[in-house]
Amino acid sequence: MDTYQLNGTGVPAAAPLTPARLLSAPLVDLLAEANADVVDAVNDYPHFEGTTILARAGRNLVVLPKGSRLRDREDLTRQLIGRILGGAQ
Repeated sequence: MDTYQLNGTGVPAAAPLTPARLLSAPLVDLLAEANADVVDAVNDYPHFEGTTILARAGRNLVVLPKGSRLRDREDLTRQLIGRILGGAQ
């Protein structure tokens, strides 16, 4: 079975990351594969659309704008996970 090796952890890969899978897979599964947690930005910065940070603990942080709508948060999270996993951008 193929695995992603991220930050010293191996999470079984259900399938290669394609744009279709990035958009349709359960978000919780994608977060597990990316070894990531979603957090809000500390402040409300104008024009901030989100970023990823590799935390000291070895986990990826998906940092999203404070107060964004649920659908926007899901879309941004999927886009940023694609960047982490390198399969779709």
